[in-house]
Amino acid sequence: MDILCPRCGEPWHTDTLHEIMDEAARDGALLTYSDARRLFQKKGCGAVPGGTQCEENNSTEATLSGMLFDVLGDDVDGIAAELADYDSLFGE
Repeated sequence: MDILCPRCGEPWHTDTLHEIMDEAARDGALLTYSDARRLFQKKGCGAVPGGTQCEENNSTEATLSGMLFDVLGDDVDGIAAELADYDSLFGE
């Protein structure tokens, strides 16, 4: 399942948060899952290993993703499920 960048709306697999943790560990930092989620919520695509910093575009999807991160916090599966429901109802 995917989560969306809360800055630009780009889809990322939920395992991306583990990749953020792994990259930090390679650099000598220890991030918890919550830390990785907050970093992704703040920096979006720029927090992902190999990703580039994106521009905020205020799309409906990015805004919805940011709101879900605020409301559901560490329930990333819940965020992904809500985004999938949104896509099935309103996606193209």
